[in-house]
Amino acid sequence: MEVSFLYAPICPFAQRTWILLKKLKVPFKEVIIELGKDNKEPWFLELNPLGKVPVLRVREAAAQKEAVIYESLVCNEYLNEVYAGNKLLPEYASQRALARILSTRVDSLVSVLFKLLKTNPEEDGARELLQEVRKQLQVIDDQVKLSEGPFLFGKSWTLADIAYIPFVERVSIVLSQFFKKDIRDLGLSYFNLWLDTWEKDPEYLETKLPLDRLLPVYKKYAHEGLLKRLE
Repeated sequence: MEVSFLYAPICPFAQRTWILLKKLKVPFKEVIIELGKDNKEPWFLELNPLGKVPVLRVREAAAQKEAVIYESLVCNEYLNEVYAGNKLLPEYASQRALARILSTRVDSLVSVLFKLLKTNPEEDGARELLQEVRKQLQVIDDQVKLSEGPFLFGKSWTLADIAYIPFVERVSIVLSQFFKKDIRDLGLSYFNLWLDTWEKDPEYLETKLPLDRLLPVYKKYAHEGLLKRLE
């Protein structure tokens, strides 16, 4: 099996697949994509017409030609099937369905992330938005509590956990840097257990970029009122 991984290290969607490739110890050729440039080139758009990372280019032993896979959740489902024997989702069909539901619910957290960046902390809407952050993270808290943790479905991580962690990381950065809030101070003890467990995970930490790499990205999108808080 030959695998090429096209990604941008700053992209949280790509980080999902990056984490899983490392966890599964899949050998791959690394192709760094400069967002805003490489992903707009014709050669890239031939691979992924959406112009997004990650992209996997794979050549399976029995296949006649190369296959191209994109969309982070699809990439991770593929890697789970090929390299992990479908063991990275819960045992029962209903729980596997729930894991996929939770993976799609991350989109709501992504939406909150960008709303945070567009909101002045001094405005009335900021408090409601912080409550929305807590509501989205409560989804993790409730599921970890139900499973007895430390992950969403018990003692082992799943694709759903990986779907969440890059975006939780970025929400945490925006809260701490722009809103002067600690994500662990939201009163969600089971969420904190989940996050603390990830913060000790070696493969995740290998993909976690330093603050000085990520912060400039978010400064580009940030409300003027947020930027003043960094001065």
